[in-house]
Amino acid sequence: MENSRHICCVVIGLYQGLQLRQHKIMELERMRLHEFSNGLYPRRVTIYLVEKGLTTIERVDHNPMNGNWPSAELKALNRAGTVPVLEADDGAVICSSIAILEYLEEKFPTPTMLGPTAEARARVRELVSIADEMTTHFSVWNHKGSALFSGHEPQNQVAGGFAAQAYYKKLNLLEQRAAEKKGEFLAGDKVTIADCVAMAVLQFAEVFHGVPVPSTAPVVGEWYSRFSARPSAVGCVYPQNILDVSRGLLQQCPPLA
Repeated sequence: MENSRHICCVVIGLYQGLQLRQHKIMELERMRLHEFSNGLYPRRVTIYLVEKGLTTIERVDHNPMNGNWPSAELKALNRAGTVPVLEADDGAVICSSIAILEYLEEKFPTPTMLGPTAEARARVRELVSIADEMTTHFSVWNHKGSALFSGHEPQNQVAGGFAAQAYYKKLNLLEQRAAEKKGEFLAGDKVTIADCVAMAVLQFAEVFHGVPVPSTAPVVGEWYSRFSARPSAVGCVYPQNILDVSRGLLQQCPPLA
C-alpha cells in the first residue's frame, strides 16, 4: 500500500510537471518579438534567447535596409518606431530591451540568468547598467562621428569624440568590475543577462565599426574572445557595402584626449 501511494504521488508529480511545461510552451508561442536581429539593442535579446533556450517565441524581422522604416505595424505597437518590441502573451507590449530581458526572466526563472541570490542579482544589474551606459555613449559616438550617418543627420566631431571618451571610461569600469570575480562570465561562473548586454555592444563596436576591445581591458578582452565563439554570438553579419563605410570609426572620429 505504501509503495502504491508513493508511485501514485510520483505519477501525479510528473503529470503536473508536464502540464506546467506545456503551459510555459503555450505562453512562449503566444509571444511575438519584433526585431532587427543585427541591430544594437535587439541583439541583446537575440543573444539572450539562445543562451536561455527559449526557441518558440515568434520572431518578426523588421529590416530598415528594406525601406519603409518604420513599418505601420511597428509604429502601431511603438510610437518611437524602434525595436525590439515584445508582444507578451497577456497583451502587454514591452518596448525596452532590458525590460524585455527582465520580463522574460520573471516569466521563465529557470535557469536563472539574473542570479540565485539578492547579492548576485544586484551585481548582475550593476554590470548591465555599465554595459547599457556604454551602449548609449557608443550610439552617440557612431551617430555623430561615423561617415555612415553623414548626410542623414547633423555630424559633430566634438560630441562624437566626447561620447567616445565616455564609452572607454565605462569600458574601463566594466573591466574593474569583471576583474573582481573569477569565472568564465562577467558576473562569475554562470552566464547572465549582463553578458548578453555587454556582448551586443562590444560585438557591434568591433564587427560593424572596427572598434576592438582595447588591450587596457584584458579581462573583458579574454571574456569577449571566449563568448564570441558561443552559438548565441555567431552569425552577426552585415552587408559589405555598409561595412565599407561604417568601419574605421576610430579614425573618422577619435576620442577626445
